[in-house]
Amino acid sequence: MFPKRFILPLVAMSPLFATGCDQPDPEEEARQARIAELRTQIDLPEVPPLDALELPARMPDGSWSVAGILRNRGSLMDGDVEVSALLQELYVCEGATEDSRAGCLHPHFFIADSVRSPQRLLAAGHDIRYEEQLEVGARYTFVGQYTQRTRGHVSTEDGLIVISEIRGENVEPPPEDEEGVD
Repeated sequence: MFPKRFILPLVAMSPLFATGCDQPDPEEEARQARIAELRTQIDLPEVPPLDALELPARMPDGSWSVAGILRNRGSLMDGDVEVSALLQELYVCEGATEDSRAGCLHPHFFIADSVRSPQRLLAAGHDIRYEEQLEVGARYTFVGQYTQRTRGHVSTEDGLIVISEIRGENVEPPPEDEEGVD
């Protein structure tokens, strides 16, 4: 079976194997104690009920939420809508001048029910003069047509809003005598 030269070392080491299992490792005990201590120090808030995270489809003023539009996209597509939402992100072309927007995308921004919401809608087709009045993170009512495409933008999955009017605190409609729609 085994050559004789292996038997003596195995017999000599057998007490080490037997005693190693019975005695706890002090480093391992310290590590386990530290883990238990850390687990007792964690103080997380209670998990909110999931229905509290549900946003209403319609706001009290009758306007839609972004979540409401996305949930009802089939019946709202190609129709006029009013959406109460936060301005989540505003596209700013760094190379634009007062006279030229060469090399820039068409003006657009994203609206959502909250600043960090993953559900958001592209909004485009608005009078560019609105942009100087808008503030990221502020809530506005956006009026326009819910569709899938407009000049310079396509959003076939979630759709987009072609803005005709923006209402909110400190927002005035641009004068109609000048052309500011891009």
